[in-house]
Amino acid sequence: MENRKTLNPSVSINLRKPVVRINKDTISAIGNPEYIILLVNPEDCSLGISPGNKNDRRAHCISKYNSTRNTMELYSKSFVDNLVKLCPTWHKQGSYKIKGEEIKGMNVVKFSMVDAIEIIGGK
Repeated sequence: MENRKTLNPSVSINLRKPVVRINKDTISAIGNPEYIILLVNPEDCSLGISPGNKNDRRAHCISKYNSTRNTMELYSKSFVDNLVKLCPTWHKQGSYKIKGEEIKGMNVVKFSMVDAIEIIGGK
């Protein structure tokens, strides 16, 4: 029997900053890569995170986690603005948390943005 820690992948998106925070369990779920790729599917309003490599222009380097929050932070106004266009019910100054699910055999964590929960206080 495999003794694997149960992971709770999640992301939070702060529309005011604008920042996407990816928790450590999300990175662990895809094998702790040095680079990640963010994939957006507008048809089902989802965000995917998968491993990338340094030769891919879409890839983001994971240099280190924010030690106080145990997250990786990506600051991108254009990316966050595009997410808001897909989620018109989101408040422009709000923050949202989305729980993810591992897609077995594909090395991807998928986040359904329609399941986002507003974070009170915007942290």
